[in-house]
Amino acid sequence: MNSEGYSRQTVAISQNQPVQAGTSFLGTGARLAAIEREFDVFAEQQLRVSTSDLAAQKPLVEYAGRILDRFAAKDSALSGALDRFFASLTGLSADASALSCGKSPFPMPRFLGIVSRRLINFLDDQAAGSEADLGTTVAEINRHHSRIGGINQKLSRRDALRKQPPALLDERDQLLRDLSEKVRLDVTEAANGEVTVRLGSSAGAGAVVSGSEVRILGLQLDPLAEDRAAFYLEPATPAQGRLVLSGVSGGTLGGLVTFREQVLEPTRGTLDTLARGLVDELNRHHRAGMGLDGATGRELFALKPDYQLVGFGCAARFQIRNDSRVTKRDGG
Repeated sequence: MNSEGYSRQTVAISQNQPVQAGTSFLGTGARLAAIEREFDVFAEQQLRVSTSDLAAQKPLVEYAGRILDRFAAKDSALSGALDRFFASLTGLSADASALSCGKSPFPMPRFLGIVSRRLINFLDDQAAGSEADLGTTVAEINRHHSRIGGINQKLSRRDALRKQPPALLDERDQLLRDLSEKVRLDVTEAANGEVTVRLGSSAGAGAVVSGSEVRILGLQLDPLAEDRAAFYLEPATPAQGRLVLSGVSGGTLGGLVTFREQVLEPTRGTLDTLARGLVDELNRHHRAGMGLDGATGRELFALKPDYQLVGFGCAARFQIRNDSRVTKRDGG
C-alpha cells in the first residue's frame, strides 16, 4: 500500500465443481481464479489532469517571480529611475544655465542605460533559460514516449487486459503519470491494455504513441517572435507531411510556453513602448525649446534601428526585424 507506481492487487478465488457421492455432493475445494488490480480508470485520468495542471504552475511562477524581483530591485527599479529623472527636470527648469546641468542636462542616458543594459539583458537571459528548459523538457517527453511504446509492445502479446501482468500495467501507468508532469495527455486504452497517447488538440492525427509506433516531438521557435514556440511530430508522413501540433498545454512544457507568451513577450513589448514613448515626448518638448546657443528644433535622443534579415528555410525569403536602440544626440 502507498508504494509509488503500485496498484493494490486482490486474489479472486473460485469454487471447484463438487462431485456427487451417492445422494450427496462433496466439495472439492477452491482454486485461484485470477489476480486482479484495484484500478479506477476515471480516477487515474483525473489524477493525470491534476498533475499536469499543477506542474504547469511551477515554471510559470518561478520565471515570473524572477522578473518581478528584478524589476523591483533597487539598482533597476523603473519607478525610482523615473522619479530621479523628473526631479532632475524640475531642477533644470529652475536654473537652465547651471554648470552641472550643462555637463549633464538630463539623467536620461543613465535611465536608458538601466533599461537597455540591465533589464533588457536580464529578459534576454530569461528567454535563453526558458528556451533551454523547453529543449530539455521536449527531450524528456520523447524518452517517455519511447518507454511507453516499449510497454505497448509487451502488452500486445496478450489479447485481454485481465491476462496482462499487473506489474507491467503498473509500470505503464507510472510512466503516464510521469509524462503528465511534462505535458497534458489524451490517453486511450485498448482492450488488451495498450495505450494511444495524443498531445494537443489535433485529434487523431496528434498521436505520439500508437501501439509500438512512436513519433518524435520537435520544437521550433518563431524567428519573428522568438518568445513563441511551435511543436511538430516527426517523422513526416507522405499524406500529412510534418504535422504541427496545436493546443499543446499543461505540465512543465505548457508552463514554459505560457511564461514566454503571456509574461516574457508582453514585458518586452511594454518596456519597449515605455522607452519609445519617453523618447518621443522628450524630443517633442526639446524641439519646442531653445538651447543656450539660441538654436531651436533640436532632438535630444535618436532611435537607431538595428535591422536583421531572418531567413525561412531554403526558399530564399527574408523578412526584416527591427530592434531599435536609443542614443543621445550630441549638442543638445
